[in-house]
Amino acid sequence: MTRIKVLIIEHAKLTTAKIKEIINRSNILEIIEAKDGQTGIELLTENADNLALIIVGLYLPKINGKYVIEYI
Repeated sequence: MTRIKVLIIEHAKLTTAKIKEIINRSNILEIIEAKDGQTGIELLTENADNLALIIVGLYLPKINGKYVIEYI
């Protein structure tokens, strides 16, 4: 079975942990994480064809979430 990929771009550890807790209830989702906007864009580019969901925080280090959303 192919696992659906979810990209989480968020620097707040507590927020990321809560999102992962909810997503991990499913056995078909694979989580990819980025702690800043720059890494998020890199992972988005590498996995663009396999992502079903992207969760982006607005206040991110290096490149902010608004720019990441505009990039998408």
